[in-house]
Amino acid sequence: MNDMHSVHALLVLLVPTIAAIGLFALLTVASWANARQRERESFHRTELLRRLSETSSETSGQVLELLREDDAARMRRRREGLILAGMIWLVIGAGFVGAGQIVHHIQQEGLWAFGIIPMFVGTAILVHAAFFAARPGPRPR
Repeated sequence: MNDMHSVHALLVLLVPTIAAIGLFALLTVASWANARQRERESFHRTELLRRLSETSSETSGQVLELLREDDAARMRRRREGLILAGMIWLVIGAGFVGAGQIVHHIQQEGLWAFGIIPMFVGTAILVHAAFFAARPGPRPR
């Protein structure tokens, strides 16, 4: 029985440790793959611009217009992502405040106020996205 208890105690520590190591290994590989993809895209874009500068034709103007549209779409996606992140943080904070008000014990302790922190984070992200984030310029005609 004592052996079973020690195996159980070992597993209780071992499983979360292995899970944490696996999670961080996965995040590292995903981050590396994303950086490599961005590096390749940047290289191909630079190579395309170099070749376009060597030739002057009608198609180069069309390709440059496509690149501008791609940049504008990238800026829009980033801005929309910031707005979504801000709204998520606001909802999380409001949920904490609401849950803290519902549960009588937390209301007496004042711990519900910790919900204000994510609400401020969400507000800051939304203000940044609304006023300071890069916006795509007007389309050239």
